[in-house]
Amino acid sequence: MLNDLFHTYKKIIILVLIALCAIIFWFYGCHRQQQSNDTTKTWEKEEMTETEGYQYHFQTDTLSGNVVFGTKGYIAQGRTLPVRVDMTCEGESFTGTLKITLPGVDGEGVSYQSAVSCREGVTSKVEMEVPSLGNASYFYFEILDSFGTVQFSQRVLTRDGEEETGEKNLYIGVLSSQYSSLEYLDGMNFEVDNETFTLQLVHFLANDFPTDVQELGSLTGVLIDSFDTSALSKAQIRCLTSWVTAGGSLFVGTGTGAEVVLSGLDHLLKVQAGDVEEVQYTFNSELSRAGSARLYTSGLTFAEEDKWESLSLSSPACVYREKYESGEISVFTFSLTDDTFRQWTGRDDVVGEIFEEELREEAGRSWVGDTSLWYVKTTLYAFMNGRHPNTFYYGIFFIVYLGVLGFFAYYVLRKIKRREYIWGVVPVVALLFTVSLAFRSEGSGGETGEGFSAIRINDASVGKDDYYLLYQSNDGSEDSVDLVSSIESVEPVDYNYRTENVDDYSVRNITENYTINNTKNGFDIAFGESVPGTSYILKCTGGSSQMDNASCFTTNITAENSFFEGTVTNISEWDFDKVVVIRGQQYTVLDGIKSGETGEINEKTVKFWTEYEEEGQTDGDEEDATASGNLVEYLKQRYMLGNGDQNTLLVIGITDDNNFQLLTNGNSLGNRLSAFVNRFALQNEDGSECIININTCLDEESQGTSLSYNILEKNETQAVYSFDVSKVIWGLFRNRDGFSGTIYAYNYDTGGQDKILEDADDYMNCGELEPYVSDMNEVTLTYVLPADGTYGEAPILSLLTKDVEQ
Repeated sequence: MLNDLFHTYKKIIILVLIALCAIIFWFYGCHRQQQSNDTTKTWEKEEMTETEGYQYHFQTDTLSGNVVFGTKGYIAQGRTLPVRVDMTCEGESFTGTLKITLPGVDGEGVSYQSAVSCREGVTSKVEMEVPSLGNASYFYFEILDSFGTVQFSQRVLTRDGEEETGEKNLYIGVLSSQYSSLEYLDGMNFEVDNETFTLQLVHFLANDFPTDVQELGSLTGVLIDSFDTSALSKAQIRCLTSWVTAGGSLFVGTGTGAEVVLSGLDHLLKVQAGDVEEVQYTFNSELSRAGSARLYTSGLTFAEEDKWESLSLSSPACVYREKYESGEISVFTFSLTDDTFRQWTGRDDVVGEIFEEELREEAGRSWVGDTSLWYVKTTLYAFMNGRHPNTFYYGIFFIVYLGVLGFFAYYVLRKIKRREYIWGVVPVVALLFTVSLAFRSEGSGGETGEGFSAIRINDASVGKDDYYLLYQSNDGSEDSVDLVSSIESVEPVDYNYRTENVDDYSVRNITENYTINNTKNGFDIAFGESVPGTSYILKCTGGSSQMDNASCFTTNITAENSFFEGTVTNISEWDFDKVVVIRGQQYTVLDGIKSGETGEINEKTVKFWTEYEEEGQTDGDEEDATASGNLVEYLKQRYMLGNGDQNTLLVIGITDDNNFQLLTNGNSLGNRLSAFVNRFALQNEDGSECIININTCLDEESQGTSLSYNILEKNETQAVYSFDVSKVIWGLFRNRDGFSGTIYAYNYDTGGQDKILEDADDYMNCGELEPYVSDMNEVTLTYVLPADGTYGEAPILSLLTKDVEQ
């Protein structure tokens, strides 16, 4: 009967199919193509008239407006890219999507989208952020209507000609009423760790400094000098404070203008201006070319003096620095606009020292990120080791597929009499195959979201959670997922961006690996069709940490110079697979502390960590390949790299009991780990400050020779260490470093070499160190490896210092 119906209405069915094909072709083909070249379009880069900076003006037949990329038009690679659009429409209202596409290698890419709604004759403001621009050399800016038709598209370069030659721009925002006196900083070059950096100033006025912290995303630092900060609104001060808290660097110059500069920053700095007088500064040996200078100096009073550290640039100290949450604040006793300082021959050397830490952080940003990322990836991929394609399902599919092919062959060759079977069997097979897609197994447990794995870092002191989400598709088919509304940003991890400026393919030809759509209800992630087995990693940030997670543990710890010991009690409802205890760069790992149990820390288990420690060295062979073991390695990188705080104890519990919600609609993750970070204060009995590793204080003549990055490169190595002349060397101790050689110190009284610190945990006090410290606070040490060794680890020596007046 079906066969007869087909023959009767054959022509009608064919015409309907042709019409459907034409509609589909138009909708997914022609309708989605860019407008023809005869459509009028304008795209011009122009200076903003009311405030300094750059913007792009765009115009089509129906849309017009201005867009600002980055901070006031300045775009920094590897940082947040804020996008601000003012748009008007003519003729009718417009609803669509603002889209930023970052090209990857081999014609791939990642897109960020945000909704656009514009009423006729009314200016609509659209704000969105690309959390990390990576090292992409350009991106595409597009406006699409509600059908997906491209209304406007343009390519935007992310770097200028200087950066193409290998230099990197560091953008410093400047608030100053004497901006012209600071222009000598603009374009100043510095070389750090074989990388060249160029300072680029971004001038702000009181009326255009942002109130949204995202708009400062391109900046490495903010300099306030000779500026009345009381002119800033409360919202602007909150924005500046939030930016510093999130990791920004604030530089404050005082001098003759100290009172007005500090007036609006009292809540942030807690620093009061005193009398102004001329002071003669003598700079240390590393700045021998600088010599000395007599500058107008403001007396500064620090309400929280113990939080501030004086930099060893000069005598007396002229730069004070404070760690402020994840950021830093530096205050100068003089002004960078001082005429004497600007005309001084040692100016550039001193400026380089002031910005040195930010430059080094920028130089090390990619290395540190790549190293930490390695452990994030190994943690997430460890979850997926047991996930394999369901061979049974695919086997049945191919058997049925071969059967259908055989049926067709039999029909053609044997001329089946009841040909209507062919119209019934094929739809039934297709229907069964489609239904089976919903019930097939992925080869592991029964939770939803089996294609996803995630780790969560919950640090209540930061106020936000970090999630690393892995999506792996065994089929390579398209998929999508919605994240909970508390997520504030989503960015790709370990993505290969296109770094060449050559545009040899259009944005229309880019295959989007995934699209990050920012909606009113949160982020929607759409994964494109890919090769089976392809995986993607996203970093998600947001959601205030729950305060009850800040009290997962109680501690009873006794701390000595090179180790600590005591007990850790789990007072939470979670059973922790591992507990990592960190103090500065000393750590130990406890296994299996269940709810209510107490773990004991023995001093013999406490190790000193360096970034070159072998993976899994202390976690036990049986756990090296597990997700929790790899997460331990990531936590070491994250919380111990550059950590010089000996007075804070971090206790981090790792568990898979915490079924956190990252996906909406009640979907739970089949593979997950949570790390809860608690902080405890440790008593500093003698009030000393600790330099964790004195190899960071090497004199210039010793750097880059035979001792670098804690590695000895020859049998006998001599190193000269220069310390702040305003400090008293209070003690020196050797950590548990694995060094197998001998340490000699030059005795300035006898002129000979004395053997010191023969064993780990050995300590020398102020009196014992006196003959080994020169009048310029220099110490000369010689490291001798065993006779059969010409390459190995350097000893890790820590120094205790106190202020001279103490």
